Amino acid sequence: MSLFSKVTTRVGDFVNGLKTEITQLPRELARRRKERHWKGTKRRVSWAKSVCEQRLADQLLDEHLQRVMTARICDVRFAGIGETRIEALHRAGVQTAYDVYHKGAEGLCQITSIGPKIAGTLVEWAYTHIPYSFTVDKRSSEYIQRIRILKRQYFGLQTAGTNDSPPERNPSQQSGYYRAILGVSPSASREEIKEAYRQRMREYHPDKVSHLGPDLRNLAESKAKQINEAYEGLYNL
Repeated sequence: MSLFSKVTTRVGDFVNGLKTEITQLPRELARRRKERHWKGTKRRVSWAKSVCEQRLADQLLDEHLQRVMTARICDVRFAGIGETRIEALHRAGVQTAYDVYHKGAEGLCQITSIGPKIAGTLVEWAYTHIPYSFTVDKRSSEYIQRIRILKRQYFGLQTAGTNDSPPERNPSQQSGYYRAILGVSPSASREEIKEAYRQRMREYHPDKVSHLGPDLRNLAESKAKQINEAYEGLYNL
């Protein structure tokens, strides 16, 4: 083969390769854009999930503290805290250990006749009622639903099944379903059922979340209806 033929062949191969690359270039650019978009979306979803999980963990912890820190100020004798100061605390909405914990020393000092020393004493007392441990069941249906609500509320992330209805229950399952909602045992008395009902309503009363977004308010209203239904169903058995 002559030198001219070899050069012609190589130039032809180069031109054909270049044509192929030019033809495939739009497809390759589209693939890379799609890959960058997918990676960006994945990072965004992962970050949003971690943020929502932390926010929900904080909310659940606060709700748990509200349930367990129920010791009342008026039942404890503090040096320098008489009836007048207790009434001032009550007028400011501070009645339990949780209220003191939530207000903090700075908030307590804004109440009439409550100085830094008394505020410090109250805060120390409140901290003795904080539980040592608290766990979150991330597999529970309520946790999953609240995570979905937070994702949609703060990041606009739509998730499937947010409004899925619970499966139908036959009459033989109703009693167990009601007891699970109130968290009472099959042998619970009427007084125990009533106390469990009051405690659950304190957690999910719509007034508690009136300052939050519409999704959380709707969730609270839904839970309150379930709790009322469970209480009526069990109390009338």
